[in-house]
Amino acid sequence: MNREFFWTIFKRSAAKEDIFTECLAESLRQDKKLTERFLGVLIKGNRLGLSVTPIVEVQTQVSYPGSIPDIVLVAENGSRIMIENKMDAPEGKDQLKRYLSLHDLTALAFITRNSRNGLVEKDLIGDVRYLHPEARDHFLWSDFHDAVEGRSKEDGASSMVAPFLYLLQGLGQRPDRAQSRRWQSDTPEEERLRKWFLEPTLDALKKKGWRVNFDQKGREIYAKQSPWPRMKRIYLNTWSSPGEFQLRLDFPESQENGAPAEESIGVTISSARAFDSRHFEGREIGTRSEGP
Repeated sequence: MNREFFWTIFKRSAAKEDIFTECLAESLRQDKKLTERFLGVLIKGNRLGLSVTPIVEVQTQVSYPGSIPDIVLVAENGSRIMIENKMDAPEGKDQLKRYLSLHDLTALAFITRNSRNGLVEKDLIGDVRYLHPEARDHFLWSDFHDAVEGRSKEDGASSMVAPFLYLLQGLGQRPDRAQSRRWQSDTPEEERLRKWFLEPTLDALKKKGWRVNFDQKGREIYAKQSPWPRMKRIYLNTWSSPGEFQLRLDFPESQENGAPAEESIGVTISSARAFDSRHFEGREIGTRSEGP
């Protein structure tokens, strides 16, 4: 499997949390050793006395009364560990509390792309069934990077491990690069970026006739239904990694053998330091191939 497979699907989908969840779940299903190490990170220092036990089933989007946890790990001994995955969206009202009220839950983990330290209610953190790292109120996906990377280098690893590692890295989820506060209020640098770059870009695309969608913070921009026949889509991500933004352009190609072909160009541009409160200057700008 091409290592960019998961990353490509993730970028092109609007349902990013669901896609990430399914990529993780299938990677765990296909590699028992990866599952063991993933579980080892989850239960390290837990207050229930849980130990690493073989996982016999990885369920996704399981429907319970009033709750649909993203992932449920069913262990050989009957334990059920539920995982709530968040990319950028906030958790639903009392969402984690509802999970903890489920009768067959053994433990619960909340894993996010960016830190929400201090936003998880204290009574949840005090519940022994709620799993979290010692120094943080919840897990980050970067906490699992080393386990995935280590397994990807070993003989016998599933072909899905490397693509999932590439997905983590594409999202900036290396331990040394994980973002700590971007989900919360903007920094002065982010405010300048939005004022002098994002907002003019959105306005310009709309005026040119593009259909534009963007996330709740306006940091990921999706433009489609191009007014130009030689371009299909534009994707702009300004916060996948600190100091960088990613640009992807999708172009239709002429049909070959009766089947339509498509070409894409992706670059990562650095650095956000080139933005200041007056204008954007091209100093320190470089490009490299799309991905980590």
